[in-house]
Amino acid sequence: MSGVILLAGAPFSGCSLLAQMLGSHPQCAAAPELKLGLADTVDGLLTLADLSQVPLLDGLLRFIAEHHGGGQHRAGIRRAMDWLEAGREASTAALLAELTEAVAPRLLVIPDGEAALRPDELLLWQRLAPGLRVVQCLRHPLTHGAVWAPWLHGQLYVPPDYRDHRVSPEAALVEPQIPWLRCNRNLQRWVPEAQRTQFRMDDLETDPLTALRALCIALGLDDGDAALAAMQAIRGSPFAGWGPPEAPGGLEMDALAPVIDQALAIAAPPSLEAEAPWQAEQEGGSRTLDAAVVALARQYGYT
Repeated sequence: MSGVILLAGAPFSGCSLLAQMLGSHPQCAAAPELKLGLADTVDGLLTLADLSQVPLLDGLLRFIAEHHGGGQHRAGIRRAMDWLEAGREASTAALLAELTEAVAPRLLVIPDGEAALRPDELLLWQRLAPGLRVVQCLRHPLTHGAVWAPWLHGQLYVPPDYRDHRVSPEAALVEPQIPWLRCNRNLQRWVPEAQRTQFRMDDLETDPLTALRALCIALGLDDGDAALAAMQAIRGSPFAGWGPPEAPGGLEMDALAPVIDQALAIAAPPSLEAEAPWQAEQEGGSRTLDAAVVALARQYGYT
C-alpha cells in the first residue's frame, strides 16, 4: 500500500472535511489540497499557478510551511515558496515522496475536490503514488445540489460544464448534477476497484462512529475507540481552517465557510424521487433528478 490516501469526489462532496477527520487518526496525517495531479513537474505546477485566475498553491504552501518552513505564518509561507522554487526542476512524484516522508510512518491524507472531473488527473495521481488508495466521497445528489447550487449562483464565474446548456442555451442554468455524475463515473472508470473505497458523507450525520469505523477497517487502520475519538476532534488538525493571509485557502469552501446555512430547503430524509429545488427558477418549475443520476445513486445505496 502507498503511503498516500487521496480523497476525491464531486466538488462539495466533503473531501476536505473528511481528509481532516481521517488525517487526525493516529496512523495518518492530514494535508490540504496539494494539486500535484495537475502537472508532472514542479516547474509545470508553478507555471500553472502563475497563469491561474484562482490560487492553486495555498494548500501546498501551507503544508510545506508547516513541515519545512517553521509554521504557517508569513515567514513560513515565504520559505515554502523559496523551497518550491529551489526544487523547480524536480518531478511532482519526487515532491510527493518528500512530503510523504515528512509525516512518515503516518499515511499522508490528501483531499482533492476537482481531480475527479478530469481522468488525466486521476491517472497522474496514480502514477505519482503507485498503490495509491482513493476514498470516493459521496453525498446524496439531492443534498449535494441543494448545498452547492446556491454557492455556485453567488460566484462571478461558473465553469460552462457546470451548466445545463440543453435546457436553456441562451442563459444556461447551474446544474450540479452534471459534475456529480461525471466525477463519480470517472472514479469508477479510472480508479481500479481494488484501490477505491466508497464513503457516504451522509452517514456521518446518522451514525458517525459506525461510518468512521467502517472506513478505518476498509483502509486497514486501527478502529479502536481512541482512534475514532481522535478523528472526531477535527480541530486538532493544523489544516482544518483558514491559513495565513499569504495562503488562506487549500480546502474546499464547504469545509471553510458555513455553506450549509445557505442550502436550499429539502425534505428529510432526501429522496431520489424528489424535485430538484435549484431548478425552480426555470420555466415550468422544478424537475426530478436525471434518470442517470438516480441510477448511479442507487448503486451507492441511496433511495
